[in-house]
Amino acid sequence: MILPYLAVVFLVLTTVYAALVAFRQKPEGEAYAWLFPDGTRRSGRTLAGIVTLIFVIGCMVWIHMSVGDTARRSLKFLIAEGYSGWVRVEFEVSGEPVLPVVGAQFVIKIPATGSLKTSSPEQFGWARDTYSFYTSADSKLSQIPARED
Repeated sequence: MILPYLAVVFLVLTTVYAALVAFRQKPEGEAYAWLFPDGTRRSGRTLAGIVTLIFVIGCMVWIHMSVGDTARRSLKFLIAEGYSGWVRVEFEVSGEPVLPVVGAQFVIKIPATGSLKTSSPEQFGWARDTYSFYTSADSKLSQIPARED
């Protein structure tokens, strides 16, 4: 993401500004009012405060929107009735259909071959996926029986 780079740029700009203000010599015979130092007029300070507030609010909105995009949806696996074994899902395969969304979950219908290809991107992170249903040819769901060891 771009956020760490933005933070570094902001830190560098702040450091450069602080160095310029700290080491700037007061011109002789002139009023000293360079951006923020003590001689700054009220209107300059007000403008700087407004710009800073807009920047902070903009950053907060941007972070909030970015976090919302990264939340992972849970997956609901529907496995073909009678299938036994490993399943394989290949993501980001061009020309394949996207995964349907039902409620807040992506639905992955695993065919009798045990392999599915989709153009949807793979998601990472925490979510509560469900794997406990078989689906028949007429789309009826049945619970996968518990494995007995």
